[in-house]
Order: sequence, then C-alpha cells, then structure tokens
Amino acid sequence: MKQEGRYLWKKVNSNITNTEVSNALLVKEESIENNEAPNKVQSSLFESPVSDDNAAISPLACHQELETPLKDSPLAVTPEDFDNYISSLDDILHLPIHGSPSIISGSCGEKEMTGARKKLVNLLRIGFPALFTSDRLTEVATLSLELQNEPNLSDRELSMLKLIQEIPLASKDFLEAKQVTKQGDKFFADLEAKVTRVSTLRDDYNASKKEIALLEVEDMSTSSAIQEIDDKIAILQSRRAALAKVSNRTNKKIAEAKSKQRMVMDHLPKMVDEIQVANSETSEWKLKKQKSAEKEVEILTKFAPLKGFSI
Repeated sequence: MKQEGRYLWKKVNSNITNTEVSNALLVKEESIENNEAPNKVQSSLFESPVSDDNAAISPLACHQELETPLKDSPLAVTPEDFDNYISSLDDILHLPIHGSPSIISGSCGEKEMTGARKKLVNLLRIGFPALFTSDRLTEVATLSLELQNEPNLSDRELSMLKLIQEIPLASKDFLEAKQVTKQGDKFFADLEAKVTRVSTLRDDYNASKKEIALLEVEDMSTSSAIQEIDDKIAILQSRRAALAKVSNRTNKKIAEAKSKQRMVMDHLPKMVDEIQVANSETSEWKLKKQKSAEKEVEILTKFAPLKGFSI
C-alpha cells in the first residue's frame, strides 16, 4: 500500500496543491461566513457548519466514542466502510490510538466531524514543506481517515482525502528530495566558490608575472651596474698588481742602497782613523821615501857603465 501511495502522490502532486485541497475543505466555511445555515441533513463532507469552538476537538474523537467492541455495537457497518477500514489498516496499526480498535463509520456525530474537518484544514494551511517536517503527519492521516467515512462524499472529495492520507508516505520522499536539493545547492555553491577561487588565482598569477617581469628588468639593470663595477675593479686590480711589482723593485733598491749606506757608515770612521794615523806618519814616510830615492839613484849610477856592455 505504501508503494501505491507513493506512486499516487507523485502522480497527483504535480496537479493538486495544498491550496486546492484546503480550499475544497473550506467550501462550507465560506457559506457559514455568509450566514447560510443548513436546513437539511448534510449531503457532503464540506457542507457541515464549522465553528471555532469545535476546532480544538481531538482528531481521535470518533475513535474514543466508539471504544465499545465491534460485536456489542448496535451500529451498522457497510461493506464500503469496512473496505476503507481494511485498506487503511496498515496505517491504523501505526497510530497512537488508545483503547480497542473500532471501525470508523458515519455514526460519528456532526459536531466531531466538523471539528475534525476544521483541524485538518488548519493543518493543511501550514503548507506542505512545513507539514512534511512537522510531527503532525500522523494526525493528518488520522483526520483524513475519519473524514473519508462521512456519508455523501463526492468522488473529488474522497480522492482529496485519500490524497491527504498519503502525505505521511510522501514525507520521506520529500525530505530525501529536500536533502538532495540542499546537497545540490552546496555542490553548486562549492563549485562557484572554486570557480571564483580559480579566477582569483589566475589574476594573482598574471599579477605575479607582471611583477616578476619588472623585477627582472630591475635585476638586469643592477647586474649591469655590478658588472661595470667589477670591470673597473679588475682594471684597478691589474694596475694595482703592476704598481705592486714596481713598489717591490723600488723597495729592493732602497734596501740595497740602505745596505751600502750602512757599509759606508761602518767603514768610514775606520778609514778616517787610518788617515789620521797616516797623517801623523807623513813626515817620517817622506823622509824614508827621499832616502830610498837617493839610494836608488846611487845604485843605478853605480851600475850605469854596464849599460850596453857585452863580452
């Protein structure tokens, strides 16, 4: 039954909205607001008078009034009522109803049916998205089930009530679809964020390329200046090396000159002393030299006759 209910919900939901269902349930309320009181037995579900005093009647009022076991009840149950009961049995078994199970029939009082209809309309006014996520789904199904047993329902009214009864079955699919929608929104939001991030990264990349190009030009200029300085340094170093060689040679000459100077300084005083000593012996040596010259002449004179002599 649940599978058939979900199929019917998906098929009908595209054409029937909560506004259409609630409007159908409020047909009689509009007539009451226009002071059109009924003069005969109500012919359909939506022709019962509705009052605010009855709006708070429990959706299980009919069940509570029929707590007497079925075998002791004097009420007549039609085959159609029993068929509806059997078709809804799976849902009834999950409802929080206290007391013995009973078959809902047209025996519920007009007042209880009016209150159930009013409460169902108010619940439908909440709107399906909010209703699907609320804790009133069981109550909606119960009210719909109660109202289906009101006599003289039109085919459209009965189909509407059966459609309302499928709301709890459709809630799971709705919540799953809503979750998928939420996940889809997150997916597209993340995708858009990634696209935006990619655009930002692309702009950052292009900006970094321009910055790198400017820095490379600046680096080339700096490198050129450094190269010029290095070239000048190389020239100066070469000149320095040449001057260093000249300086080394000059220093060697200076060292040699200083060495000679020291030698002179060491020997000159001695020589002066020797000269002074020699000066003191000059007269004596002049006399010796004169005597030696005279003796030399005397000797040469003595042997002069022998010059050219031969035997």
